[in-house]
Parts: sequence; C-alpha cells; structure tokens
Amino acid sequence: MKPSAVTSLVAGARLGWTRLWGRSLGGLLLLSVAFTVTVALVERRLGSAAAVTRVVMTLARWVIPLGAFSLLWQVRGGRRLQDACWPLARFGYRRRAVASGAIMVASGVAAAVALLSCGAGLWLVRDKLHGAGEVWICLRVCVLASLAYAAAFGCAGNMGRGGRGCWVLLLADLLLGAGAGWPTWPFPRAHVRSLFGGAAVTGFSQATSSVSLWLIVVASWLWLMARLPD
Repeated sequence: MKPSAVTSLVAGARLGWTRLWGRSLGGLLLLSVAFTVTVALVERRLGSAAAVTRVVMTLARWVIPLGAFSLLWQVRGGRRLQDACWPLARFGYRRRAVASGAIMVASGVAAAVALLSCGAGLWLVRDKLHGAGEVWICLRVCVLASLAYAAAFGCAGNMGRGGRGCWVLLLADLLLGAGAGWPTWPFPRAHVRSLFGGAAVTGFSQATSSVSLWLIVVASWLWLMARLPD
C-alpha cells in the first residue's frame, strides 16, 4: 500500500533534517552569527547612528539569502530536488510530499539561523534601537525572508541539470533584486530590503512587499508541485 501524503511529508521532513544535521549546519550557524556580530561590533565602535540599519541590511543582503541557498543545497545533495527525493520515492512515498517536507525543515532551520544572527547583532547595537517594537519587526522580517528564500531556492533547485537553477536565481536576485523598479518585483531581496527600511519596490508600501514575499512562497510551492511527479 502506497504511503499517505502525511506519512510522505513526515518522511521528507526527516530526510531533510538528516541531511542538514552535522558539522556543516554548525558551521553555517557560526559563520552567520560571526559575520553579523562583526558588522555590529564595527558599527558600535564607530558609534554610527545607522548601526541598526547596517546590521539588518547585512542580514538582508548576505546572511539570509546565502544561508537559505546553502541549506537547500545540502537538502538536495547537489542534485535536482526530484532526484534528491528518490531514496524515499522508490519505496512508494509521494515525491511531492517528500519534497515539501524537506523544504519545510530547511525553511525552519533557515529562519532559526536568521533569528539567532539578528538577535546577536541587535543586542550589540541595542542602544540605537527604538524600543522592543523595532526588534519584533526585525525578527518577523527575518522569518518571512527565510521562508521566501527557502521556497524560491527549493523551486529553482528542481530546474536545470543538478538543480543549477539555484545558481541562476541567486545571481538574478543579487543583480536584479538590488534595484527598485518593476524588474525587481519577483525577487525576495528587493522586498526584504524594503521591509528593513530600505528603498521601496516601485514605490509600493512595506505591506505590499510583505504580501509579495508571501506570494513568492505560494507561487514557488505551486510551481514545484506542478513540476514534480507524484
């Protein structure tokens, strides 16, 4: 009897966690926190009034996207996502559910890494913060950004030989997402920057950028489900 979707989802989550757990995960966490803390210490030493902005922009530009990219790469093992699910799919597990479970775990880990990095950085520049509300906003944006990047890289990881679509997305997000016009709209970088107080995307509000990130999550998942065999 073929395993149910729920059973396949749980199995996929376990598979994803097994591939993530280890020295590489510890190294990613250490590197992310260390990089953010270094920026925070420099800003603190300089006494910059924009210390908080520079810390969160470090997260937006480097820590969150590269962290999500690295985690999804580990989950896939350098292969296309549908091929990475084969160890379970060959025993009848539903490939779409397995992939969803693995991406969910990677999303959660990416969010945890971002939260820890953000928390460490903001604590060092806490004298420049405008109350607990600003901390809450930054942490919330970190979670949403991590989910959007993980979903997007999960989708791109099923494109091209060996999932090389991830590299294309990473480069496009770095180059095109740095702007503020219409071409930046499909890329998480522009919306995360806006939510952290940077330039708005095509003049839209931060609420629009928040909705756009959720749309990226949903669209990436729907596209992936349409492309994966069950």
